[in-house]
Amino acid sequence: GSQFVHKSTDRGESWTTISPDLTSNDASLVEKARSSGGLTPDVTAAEFYTTITAVAPSPLERGVIWVGTDDGRVHVTRDGGDNWSRVDGRARGVPAGSWVPMVTPSPHDAGTAFVVFDDHRRSNMDTYVYRVSDYGRRWESLATDALSGYALSVLQDHVDPDLLFLGTEFGLFVSTDAGDTWTKFTAGVPTVSVMDMAIQARENDLVLGTHGRSIYVIDDYAGLRNLGDDAFEQRLALLSVTPGQQYDSDMTRSTRFTGDGEYRGENEAYGALVTFIASGDDLVHPDDDKDRERRIRRRAAAGDAEADGTNGDEDIKITVTVADASGRQIRRYRTAVHQGINRIAWDLRRDGARNMPGDEAEDYEDGLPAGPEVPPGRYTLTVSLPDGGDTREFSTPVDVVADPRSPFSLDEMRRNHAARLELLEMEKRAVAAVERIVHARDDVRAIKARIERRDETDSDALQALKEQADEVIKGLDELEKRFRVPPKTTGIVYDDDKVTSRLGRAEAFVNSTLAPPSPAARMFRDIAARELDNAVSELNSYLAGELADFRTAVSAAGIGLLTDIRPLD
Repeated sequence: GSQFVHKSTDRGESWTTISPDLTSNDASLVEKARSSGGLTPDVTAAEFYTTITAVAPSPLERGVIWVGTDDGRVHVTRDGGDNWSRVDGRARGVPAGSWVPMVTPSPHDAGTAFVVFDDHRRSNMDTYVYRVSDYGRRWESLATDALSGYALSVLQDHVDPDLLFLGTEFGLFVSTDAGDTWTKFTAGVPTVSVMDMAIQARENDLVLGTHGRSIYVIDDYAGLRNLGDDAFEQRLALLSVTPGQQYDSDMTRSTRFTGDGEYRGENEAYGALVTFIASGDDLVHPDDDKDRERRIRRRAAAGDAEADGTNGDEDIKITVTVADASGRQIRRYRTAVHQGINRIAWDLRRDGARNMPGDEAEDYEDGLPAGPEVPPGRYTLTVSLPDGGDTREFSTPVDVVADPRSPFSLDEMRRNHAARLELLEMEKRAVAAVERIVHARDDVRAIKARIERRDETDSDALQALKEQADEVIKGLDELEKRFRVPPKTTGIVYDDDKVTSRLGRAEAFVNSTLAPPSPAARMFRDIAARELDNAVSELNSYLAGELADFRTAVSAAGIGLLTDIRPLD
């Protein structure tokens, strides 16, 4: 668009004018273009008015084109430009000469479009947004008191005709009822001028172009479709789920520290995105002030929570479980939930192994650490939420999709996954072995402390038992070193012969690719398996020998029994 509409059928090599001048062609506006400026001339082309600012062909009907100008004109053609009709005269309430920054043809009805007007250049900050139907014969204002800032962009969802997006000078607004009511969208979108928008239909992503505040992408907004007020009264309900797209992202080639030489935006959470709604006054409110009021209200209503053994301030969590195609559960974890629309991301991983014991005992109530990533296929994800004495839940299939760039077949990826699971079981066995060592050592130390508190500590029998405890502790310390470098070890020590190092090297070979294990990977797996078997055998011998002897001696002395430390399978 210039003041005319131009058409190219050879990708811009040549152009044909298909309209008359669709602007006001106001001479007073045009003439100022060459004499703009105050103390000095300022002719930078921003002064040129009476030009077309929006050209929007219908995605549904060939030949339908909508056009908007910077001096308030809106035209439409239904025959590819042979005939044009001016239709802005029916836009009641819009000051004459207002800018038309965007016209959006409806993806549902060829005769419908959405038009926004902007009059802020004349200090008018009002919002003007219209639904135009019947090819411009009917105009309906969609502006409400909930909107703020002059309108700059508008879109209609390609699936739900009632879902509208409006960008203004003061942010993004959403309507789920065809424009009857609007809500400001604040989840990650600041109060900023939203000058342009685009929908990535395949991904259901909304892309926002702002003035000076970067580009924002709202990942998978499909949960907003068909969303009514009654949805917020449901205890738990699924809104949308995306496929779990696998991909591998690497550092840019030939770079390590890019500084300001490369822009790297934040990606969406990796995995399958599950959007759902939850309600109930027992759930956290996403607004801090309202949540504070909620907690005060609940404490007042509950009275003394200790009377019934409950804590009115304890935050409720959802439980997420994932099952494979055979129905076998492969992942379970708990995570936070709040009132309203929630989103979780299953990272496509199954349960892993417990962490090696540390200084403090770990609580796995919320789930095990994540383990290997699953191969492509269909899985079932279930979300459950306590509801009084009952439980509400929903289940949804989730398709895990292979990286389209991957050169490996599904069979090869499954064989790789099987190798990862084999190493995971070895890792679990190693962790269990160290846990037995740590628990046994803790028990022996506790028994030693009891011995030292006895009045007859100086007796020969108790002194011998104390020395035996020291020897058992030393033996357990040495056994632990077969598996790992003990925590709080100072300095850098040789660890290539540790079971954990052997396992780590095998995992590095297998996890570095999706291909079936190579001969080298199988060799390192065999080395790790052999070292683990030998270390476990030594542990079991010690548990059945020195530790069992000490337990018998402690029992005979009437000190107390050790915890039953069973051999490791």
